[in-house]
Parts: sequence; C-alpha cells; structure tokens
Amino acid sequence: IHLLEHKPSKTQSDHITLVELFYRCGKPANAEEIVRRMLENDPNNHQLLNALGAFYLNGLHRSEHALRHFNQSLRVQPDQPQVRKLIEELSNF
Repeated sequence: IHLLEHKPSKTQSDHITLVELFYRCGKPANAEEIVRRMLENDPNNHQLLNALGAFYLNGLHRSEHALRHFNQSLRVQPDQPQVRKLIEELSNF
C-alpha cells in the first residue's frame, strides 16, 4: 500500500487498487477518502463512476454503493444501455 500510495503519478486504476487494498486491510475510511477525492476531482467522468460501481459490486458485493455510482454515471452520460440494464437487474434484487 505504501509504495502505491506514494507513487508520484497515479492512474485511475491505481486509485481503485488503493481503495480495494484499504478495504481489504480493514481501513474503509481511507478507502472512502480516496473515492471522495477521485469524484471531487472528476465528478462527471462516467467511466470513473462505472469503474467504482463495478468495484463496489464485484469486489465488495455492496450493491447499494454500486447502484449509486451507476445511477450517477447515467445522469452524466444517459446513452449507456449496458449500465441501464445492469441497474435494472440490480434493482430487482
């Protein structure tokens, strides 16, 4: 975690990896802070929102968090039929 955390230029994938590592190490506050900063820096990036939604869904099995990110992504970029379908499927559970 330390090496990735102090990497001078982090990609979106690096940030999501850090989020996952913090969650897995029992440090959810650190993970949520990274998510907050990522969205603060780029709130209208639908690809980022989808990546976060996928992480919450597949990595942490937190469908409520995933739905929030997927729904926000659709508000930013409505023309995403796959995301719309995923939201419908998740909403039926």
